[in-house]
Order: sequence, then C-alpha cells, then structure tokens
Amino acid sequence: DRQQEVLGYAADKALHLEHWQASFREEMEPLSRDSLLAREVERWLAHGARRDGSERELLAELSSYLRGRKFLAIFVYDPRGEIRLAVNPRARPPSPLARLRALEAIRTRQGVLADLHRGNTPEDRKIVFDYLVPLMYSQGESMKAVAAVYLRIDPKITIYPLLRSEPDQRKAVDALLISRRGNRFFHFDD
Repeated sequence: DRQQEVLGYAADKALHLEHWQASFREEMEPLSRDSLLAREVERWLAHGARRDGSERELLAELSSYLRGRKFLAIFVYDPRGEIRLAVNPRARPPSPLARLRALEAIRTRQGVLADLHRGNTPEDRKIVFDYLVPLMYSQGESMKAVAAVYLRIDPKITIYPLLRSEPDQRKAVDALLISRRGNRFFHFDD
C-alpha cells in the first residue's frame, strides 16, 4: 500500500513538472514572437552589432525580462551561434552546448529547454537549466528567426518548490531529480 502511495506521489510530481514546462513555454511565447524586438535585433546585427544607442535599447528591453522573473542571465546568439549581447555582463557565459541549442532554436523556430546541469566552470557548480527562445517575426506565410535568446533559470525558484509541496503534511516524502546521460546518472539537489 505504501509503495502505491509513493508511486502516486511520484506520478503527481511528474505531472506538476509537465504542467510547469508547458506553462513556461507559453509564458515565453510573447518574447519569441515579439516582432518589433526581432526586427531591432536583426537590424542591430546587420549593422555589425555595434556598441551604441541601439545596443543600449536592446539591453534595456531584454533587462525588463530579467527583472521580476526567474532568470539569472540572458544572452543573445546571432544566426551563426555567436554570443552578441549579454544582459548581465558579470554572468558566466553559457556552455558550448548552449550554442548548439541556440542554433537548433533558430533552425526549428521552437524554444529549446535544456535539462538541469551544473555550471560549466569549477568555480561555478550551481545547478541551473537553460531555455533558448528564437526571436522571430512574420515574413509572409512563415516566421523568420533572426536570433536566439538564452535564458539561464534557477530551479530553486521554479522547479524545487513544486517538488517540495507535499500532498499530506503529516507524512514526510522526499523527491529526487535524477538525470541519465548515457550510462551515467546525475542527482540534482539544492
């Protein structure tokens, strides 16, 4: 009976995470389809991504997404997969794998949500996950992706609270996040 209860709890938590993921993708859709922002970024990139008033305007606009949300950092990738803009210049740059995800987001015109992972430097082993959003505008019948926005997300603010909530406060239950990569398993805990 206890085993069924635990399995039910695990299924409930998995469902919570699926709902959160769908909700998060929906929440990021306006950023992806902000045609004014996409055209500004395209124009700025076409003019050599100069450090000028256009860059300051883009930084201000993207900073508004950082404020009040769960993002630790925001970067903009150009269509070649090069980082062209960092909203928080003190933030560590994304891993090389993020470049591939940025190119995928641009190519598929779909957001790409990465698994939980630790930081990419020995000094920064904080657990994070990434979401890459293509910046697009309508071009006739299709959407043109001009760049990708990388969002670094803190799971302590987003996912861990979903795992901590217990259906019955009288019973102690622990939830673990485990990721499999090849033949290796990784445990993510706060």
